[in-house]
Amino acid sequence: MLKILFSFVIIIHGLIHLLGFFKAFEIGSITELSSEISRSTGIIWLIASLLFVITGLAYIFNHNSWIYLGFIAVILSQILISTVWNDAKFGTIANLTILVVVLLSFRNMNFW
Repeated sequence: MLKILFSFVIIIHGLIHLLGFFKAFEIGSITELSSEISRSTGIIWLIASLLFVITGLAYIFNHNSWIYLGFIAVILSQILISTVWNDAKFGTIANLTILVVVLLSFRNMNFW
């Protein structure tokens, strides 16, 4: 049950990153982000979104790559969040949650 809940958090967090992409490319009316986002930054928001969705799926299917993908996604996400802090600061809570699980899982990996 926790596995499903955690993967749901990862995937939903990733889908929320699509807002940055939509805002940059003026797809729909995105009022949740008041800051302007360039198209190049919008592509990075899309990449972060894809990384989180792939991370969530890799986690569901027990693929060890989820740990590395999750770490990269969290770092990228936090950099993006910092650029629109007033609008997206609560994404930091999701990032910290994901990061804690990633770090605990990384610690438990057997490299030998």
